[in-house]
Parts: sequence; structure tokens; C-alpha cells
Amino acid sequence: MAVDTARPAPVPAPPERGTAPIRSIRDPAQTVVRRLVLIAAVAACAAMYVLHMSLPPNPLSPPQQDQQKVRLFIPQGWGFFTISPRRAQLSPMRPASGGGWTDAGAGHLAVPADGFGVNRIRRAQGTEMALLLRGVRAGDWTPCSEQPGQCLAAVRPLGRVHNLAARPTLCGPVGFVRQEPLPWAWRASAGRTVMPSSVLRLEVAC
Repeated sequence: MAVDTARPAPVPAPPERGTAPIRSIRDPAQTVVRRLVLIAAVAACAAMYVLHMSLPPNPLSPPQQDQQKVRLFIPQGWGFFTISPRRAQLSPMRPASGGGWTDAGAGHLAVPADGFGVNRIRRAQGTEMALLLRGVRAGDWTPCSEQPGQCLAAVRPLGRVHNLAARPTLCGPVGFVRQEPLPWAWRASAGRTVMPSSVLRLEVAC
């Protein structure tokens, strides 16, 4: 009679103490989706909270203390997204070398030269103009029904002011124009339609 001399299969030894447990492998795509969903949920909650703060007081309004804390981080609130598109825009002008007046604005923000908005120097021109016009009264502006450059050539400088900006962009004779944008319904006649405006001239010392 034959005897089976085969040895039984060895039993794996238990993991030694201090050995890291085997973790399950997660799908990277699922991890990314979960994180995106979490970020979207947090952003949606924050947006709803800010929107609710702009509503009149009601039983669901957040406590006043919480509203003050939120305004520390989002001082503009929902008003940043509800600015009227018909609001008059302020733009600077300077005398052109060949006569007349030309645009003196710092330009658009989203350009490659400024890292598509990373460099905020162009944005600072708005604060610079506000400082230059801080002593101007409403009656100092001159109504204009023609091209703003023509009206600036006809008015006299209101006075002389000092530019306190760290990096001034407006020096010497500077004209300021307040003008409403052309309505979208009139876009086809943009080349022959001039919106009413008001102009002002200053001598700016830098």
C-alpha cells in the first residue's frame, strides 16, 4: 500500500507587529470626482449664504454676528454681481501729440502681459482717479453732447492736484470723462452714435 508523503501547504504567518496593513486600491477618477463634488457643495453653500444676506430681514436670516464675519471676507457681497450695466463709466484722457485728446486708460486686465489679471497695476488706476477727483463737486462737471475729446478741448482746467499714487499713470494735463455705455439695442449704430457725457480737466502734478 502506497503512502502519500506529500507535505501540506504551508500556512502563511500572521503579519509581524509594526507592519503596515494592506490598503485597498482606490480608483483615482472616483477620488477626483468626490473632491470636485465636495468643493462644489461648499461653494454653493457659500454663495447661497451671501445671497441670503442681501435679502430683506426674514425668519431665515442668519444671525447678525455671522453676517459681520462674512462681510470681513466678502465686503462687496452680492452687490458685486448686481452692478447696473448702464452705470456711467469713468475714463481718463490726455492730450494727443497731433492735437486733440486720446484715451489714457491703463487697458484691459485679462492680457498676457499682465498674466491675465495676476498683475493688478492696471486695476489700481481706478483708485488713482478716485484720489485725484476726491475734491471735485457734482457741479464742476461740464455736460457734453459731442465727442468727449471735443468738449475737453473747449473747457478750462478746474485746478491743480497732486497725484499721491505710488506708481502714477496720470500726470500733466488730464481729462476725465463720465459716460454711459452704448445700449445693446443700439449696437448696430455704435460708429455714429455718441452717448451724452460729462467732462472735467485737471492739471496733475506727479
